[in-house]
Amino acid sequence: MYRSACEKERENGGAFAPVAPLSVPAPRDVVAMQEVALLFTRYSDIFGRIVGLLTGGGFSHVSVSPDLGSDVFYSFNIKGFAVERPLAHSPRRRLKGSFLLRLEVDGESHERLMRALDRYLDERESYSYSRLGFVACLAGIRYRRPRARFCSQFVAEVLKEAGIAKETVTPELCLPAQLADRRCFRFAICESSRDWIEASSEARRNGCPLGN
Repeated sequence: MYRSACEKERENGGAFAPVAPLSVPAPRDVVAMQEVALLFTRYSDIFGRIVGLLTGGGFSHVSVSPDLGSDVFYSFNIKGFAVERPLAHSPRRRLKGSFLLRLEVDGESHERLMRALDRYLDERESYSYSRLGFVACLAGIRYRRPRARFCSQFVAEVLKEAGIAKETVTPELCLPAQLADRRCFRFAICESSRDWIEASSEARRNGCPLGN
């Protein structure tokens, strides 16, 4: 039976024990369509503004969640691999105007995505943020370090590994706003929502479940 890295850490009393385990279903249960979410956000710091201007979409960060109802997203930031809870934690420099894409994917692709995320969770201490990779991406140069990623490179990479992003997607040349293009994906976008963080925060205060 598959046991996620988070489950093992919880048993061992690890520092990341509060992170919920990624529940990977057994192969025989991989039948139903599942939902994957991409969250695009903007930041007011100099780096965020420059990225938004250069990419044309205004978004300077993207993260991925295999379970929108959990309010847990995965990405990379300046500190390295990050487990993000956008509704529970609101940085001062995060601007309003978030954008959420929901993709409906098959169970097999969803399982591959969770296994890829679980691998990063298990090896998170060995990863760092790829500053050089991001600068190279802005210049249109493909550059990859084995243990370093920037946010959109990471998201594109795990989606491609799971078979959700198309083979034509090049993670090392992928900026946040580019992942908002439905042509990047093998599966249909079932919904897109602007100001998702603001709307979901209000729904949570009113006792409504996330993802609705």
